[in-house]
Amino acid sequence: MELKNLDIFKDIDEKEINALMACSKAVRKKYREGDYLFRQMDKPVYMFVILEGSAVISKDFSSGKQDILLTVTAGDVLGEMFFSPNMKEYWYDAQATTELEALLLPWGFFYGFCKNACTRHQTITKNMLGIFSDRNLEITQKAHILSCNILRERIAIWLMEKAKEGVVILNMNREQLAAYLGTTRPSLSRELSKMKEDGLIDIKKDAIIILDRDGLEDFM
Repeated sequence: MELKNLDIFKDIDEKEINALMACSKAVRKKYREGDYLFRQMDKPVYMFVILEGSAVISKDFSSGKQDILLTVTAGDVLGEMFFSPNMKEYWYDAQATTELEALLLPWGFFYGFCKNACTRHQTITKNMLGIFSDRNLEITQKAHILSCNILRERIAIWLMEKAKEGVVILNMNREQLAAYLGTTRPSLSRELSKMKEDGLIDIKKDAIIILDRDGLEDFM
């Protein structure tokens, strides 16, 4: 993805983006599938903007349980919740689920305007407010999903929120999706199979197709 197409650089032209890269000392970095962008307890240094690929954001517990908070793909930002000098460490992991390239923006760049008080710096800070708002919405949506006691309800809400033209492209594996929905992989697989048998969905290798939208809404 080109930098000019990222939400964080909205209303900033390509020449100014290049100047921002120099001003912020941002770097581009590539990761292999399975690599960690950062781990729990690491000190927050960068905000990450995904340029290519995808990653999963998860919280591990001493019991061995893993909670999938969300997934991020090209154009998404992660680490933004630690945009505060009071946050001393990350409390979740960010792991690449594909080959991935990210733009690493040092946090120090956002703490104050550069010595030239450039308008592009002010614009990127304004754009961050929109990114914060979008992420808060995504976390609220997950809270809504987990508030449901019945697994089919959780799946139905997730599908309806993620579907584009009736299709949900899967950017995490079945185990990760189960963790995100607060269940186990066997339970998720059984329920998806039942929903397919009931004519609600069809399941492809990397996608779930909604066949009966009204039927899904009955569980919401």
